[in-house]
Amino acid sequence: MQNNRLLDAKIGLVSKVTNQIVPTIYTTKDTQKAKLLTTVKGLVIKYHIDDSADGTFTLVEDKMIQVKRNKNESSNATLVADIYDEDGQTLLLTQKWGLSLLSLDDSEHTKLEELHYNNNGFSQKLGYLGIIFLVLNLLITLNTVQATFIVSFIYILINIAIFLVGFLACEKVKAYKKEYAITLFIIGVISFVMIFLLPLQTMIQYGRYVDAVNAGDSALIESIRQNYLGAALTDSSGVANMLTQSGYVRSVIMIVLLGVSTVCFVVAGIVGYFKSIKLNNYLASIKKN
Repeated sequence: MQNNRLLDAKIGLVSKVTNQIVPTIYTTKDTQKAKLLTTVKGLVIKYHIDDSADGTFTLVEDKMIQVKRNKNESSNATLVADIYDEDGQTLLLTQKWGLSLLSLDDSEHTKLEELHYNNNGFSQKLGYLGIIFLVLNLLITLNTVQATFIVSFIYILINIAIFLVGFLACEKVKAYKKEYAITLFIIGVISFVMIFLLPLQTMIQYGRYVDAVNAGDSALIESIRQNYLGAALTDSSGVANMLTQSGYVRSVIMIVLLGVSTVCFVVAGIVGYFKSIKLNNYLASIKKN
């Protein structure tokens, strides 16, 4: 009895994994491949394809189904798995699964239906990723610049506004809201503009600071300390720093973080916008019909 349950579990594992590629495979690309489970402890599995009229479905070394679209029509086949005992000779069970490849038109229709019932998780996650990079940039910035520097105050307000609006936009773009996709794109543009605020200012002022130190200009050094750069860059008397004291390196890190954040927001916005347009057009066509 225990052996039968163990065997059922193994065969169930084969069925579970294989069912991930059925009953429908669709693609607008020329080829698509789906891996098969070929090794289960105590079992030998041999696959083959039946009823494939035009060679659309082929088996690659008994490990992978390759789907190659030969024409813009639907196509069907049967995947057969002969499951043997570990000796490879004793046939225990034969299982079959139907495979179907949709035509390009039907495939596009199915994908639009999926948009209708699935969230736009891609834009949402990319938007959250952009926010994470913004947070990292802000932490480095606050540890780098002089808190009394007026631009830093404006910079912090901009970041707070982005966080609040960004979180809302990420949630709404998940539901294919076009206006919030545009919002994410605008946030991406703002992130890009922010590169020219504190990161660039830090690089410029740190260059002035280094020149002042080399020239022994104590008045200029003190002015930069009070107005632009924080102690993390200008105090070498044992201040603990998580990052280098080099303002050049810190500026580059901030620029990179803002650049990545910009890409995340812009791509999230563009993808969200076109997906929402696509879905709205599809829903409008359904209402007309």
